[in-house]
Amino acid sequence: MKYLNKVIFINSANIPYAEIAVDGNVHFTGTQGVGKSTVLRALLFFYNADKHRLGIQQGQKPFDEFYFRQSNSYILYEVMRENGAYTILVGRYQGRASWRFIDAPYKREWLITEDKQVLSDWIRIRERIDKNVAVSARIESGAMFKDIIFGNTRDSKYARYALVQSSHYQNIPRSIQNVFLNTKLDADFVKNTLIQSMTEEDLPIDLQTYRRLVTDFEREYDEIDCWFRQSRDGSFPVRQQAMKIADQGRKIIALDQQLLDVWHMLNEAVAFSEQQIPLLEDKAKEVKSSIEKERTRERELTADYDKEKAQLNQDLGAKKGKLADIAKARKEFDALGIGPILALADRETAIRQETTDKQTLLDGLLRTHASIEEKYKVLKGNLENARQAFENSQKEAYYNKQAELQKQRIKLDEDRTQKRNRVIEVSNSWRHDSDERWQMLLADQS
Repeated sequence: MKYLNKVIFINSANIPYAEIAVDGNVHFTGTQGVGKSTVLRALLFFYNADKHRLGIQQGQKPFDEFYFRQSNSYILYEVMRENGAYTILVGRYQGRASWRFIDAPYKREWLITEDKQVLSDWIRIRERIDKNVAVSARIESGAMFKDIIFGNTRDSKYARYALVQSSHYQNIPRSIQNVFLNTKLDADFVKNTLIQSMTEEDLPIDLQTYRRLVTDFEREYDEIDCWFRQSRDGSFPVRQQAMKIADQGRKIIALDQQLLDVWHMLNEAVAFSEQQIPLLEDKAKEVKSSIEKERTRERELTADYDKEKAQLNQDLGAKKGKLADIAKARKEFDALGIGPILALADRETAIRQETTDKQTLLDGLLRTHASIEEKYKVLKGNLENARQAFENSQKEAYYNKQAELQKQRIKLDEDRTQKRNRVIEVSNSWRHDSDERWQMLLADQS
């Protein structure tokens, strides 16, 4: 048994998505404005395919504008039959409704992606339908659609979609229309109109139809005759033109295929770019944050460097002041004649040896004069002790002062050299690190 099983609304008539089963007795209830008439008109449109006989009142939106206001607005009908269900897709094409037959039960993923986006591109929709599923070409005529579902078509590829087989089906959609629009609903009228539509009685011959067929035959005969018509040189101009047209057609088909391939690649590139853009934006934010952190750190290091530099400059100034004092003290010692004193200090060993020799000579001379020697020794000892004490005190003071000055000079020179080297090393290290961080930041930013 064949019957309408389900109606699906997608972005149609203010309905984002809804599946309505009509596989049995269905009763619609609800307050005004909930969509009862909207569903009934969609059901009636399945049977009569007539936008002007749906009960739409004057002043209301037209059928196409109300049900298919967007390029991704759809109404789908799932029809049951003995060997399985098939689907009728009604969508918008050039501002009007058009039909496609899909030889498979309805699946949501045909039209709606994983992120709940409704597709509007038929090529992408066809790619999501199984390749083994037969899909008809676009049907733009309501009369042709009714011929298909009521079995009044000579094309065998549409025979699988017929609900009934009748060449005089016109009363069936008319009766269904009267039922849906609540006009002439008496049982006898409905029964008689359905019976009359199913009879196979002969109808009067329509001469206009045969006239059109004869006209088409004459045109086809002329076209066939042109194919075999030769020119004076024995060639067939029509065949030559047909070959050129065929070649151009093949080129067009190849270009269309190439264009389709490029379009697929562009879609892949766009999809990949759409996926990468948020990641790159997040990465750019992270890089900007890192740059700000590095700049803040650079400012802090610069401040620390300036502070340490100021401190080192201050210490260097103090050391320079001490060196100036040392230079001043050296000038003072030079003015006092420190040179001869130092030369005398160098002759200390020789003088001591000379003193020892003279003392030995003196001892030999004084042995014979003990009393004089004793007296002289006492006086000489006192004098010598006083001189030696004075000399020792002076030498000790001089040596202490000289050692102190020398130590201070060496210490100041070492401190100045260490400070200068430290400042130079810190400055060079900071400049080198700053240059490397700057180059890395520039590379990351690029």
